[in-house]
Amino acid sequence: IEYSMPAYDNGKMPERKLGVEMNSNRTIIEGQCLLINKLNVRQQRIWLVNQCKENSVCSSEFLPFKSDTCDLAFIGHVMRSPKTTSDLIDMSTGTSNSQRRVAPKDLKAYSVTIPNSKEEQHEIAKILTTMDSEISTLEAEKNKYISIKQGMMQKLLTGQIRLPQSCLKEE
Repeated sequence: IEYSMPAYDNGKMPERKLGVEMNSNRTIIEGQCLLINKLNVRQQRIWLVNQCKENSVCSSEFLPFKSDTCDLAFIGHVMRSPKTTSDLIDMSTGTSNSQRRVAPKDLKAYSVTIPNSKEEQHEIAKILTTMDSEISTLEAEKNKYISIKQGMMQKLLTGQIRLPQSCLKEE
């Protein structure tokens, strides 16, 4: 099972691949793992894998992070924060924006301040995850209404539908 950038971009759906199909190095991952992208960090490809399937590997463009003392969902939120993203962008090196990478040693040396209690981290992560879910739902609803509005505008501008005279009267 391969956790790769294309798999992340495809709805975080890991792919089943044979080893001979993989053209670069992979890292073996197991258990719960937070995959942090090193390539083009502005994309914020932070992938919390709650339970790796048997025989799982991740792309070398991810740095796998495991911890017994930190809540990985909380760390994922920290890694997606604007401050962390900005810091990682500043650490990135490379010839073009799309190919800039953070060196693993720099990513490993990056420090953040977090609550001491794993339970507190967990509770904060739950709240942030719920908020992210609500935001995603609202964004999807907004996009639906934008699409409906565009369709209505097109029909009004092409004359396919006409407004009743009562809508055109000034008050």
